[in-house]
Amino acid sequence: FIGGGLSIFIVFIAVKLSQMFPNQSFIEYIQEILGNKIGRVILLVYFSQWYSVIGLILREFSELMKLTMPRTPTWVIILGMLLIVVYATYQGIEVIGRCSEFIGPIIIFIALITLFLNLNNVDFYKLTPIISETGLLSIIKAAVPTAGFIGQNAIIIMLIVFMKKPKESLFPALWGTALPVI
Repeated sequence: FIGGGLSIFIVFIAVKLSQMFPNQSFIEYIQEILGNKIGRVILLVYFSQWYSVIGLILREFSELMKLTMPRTPTWVIILGMLLIVVYATYQGIEVIGRCSEFIGPIIIFIALITLFLNLNNVDFYKLTPIISETGLLSIIKAAVPTAGFIGQNAIIIMLIVFMKKPKESLFPALWGTALPVI
């Protein structure tokens, strides 16, 4: 819950910042807030993080696909995924949103079915508190890296400018970040 709370806080700040600078992207308003030089350094870090995460996601997903297609070369799987992403990006942000509307409920349904079918395998004793064994500081240290993956909160900074009603984005953004925490 610590990582989730940190994620929710980051999303709250990101949405409020985007709402304070309507019709400006993160690229534009970060330079206005911090100045040209510091803003560009922050943007360099931001985009470096994205490029490294993209490589990780592609590699992990290709390894998962290799389980079902063991004789297919990894580069073919990655190239296929990149072509789909480039096509969706070329078609616009709305296509990505529509795909999420279609695929999202399917993923949630599969996750819920998996959860309910495995309830008899759950050992609730393993969920007992571990603070006494490891200490609060180690739990907080472990929560920080997970905060970035819950809801991928850095995406929100870039996407709010493309919304039709950015003023109404706070509740859905917080809800979408809080849901995986639960």
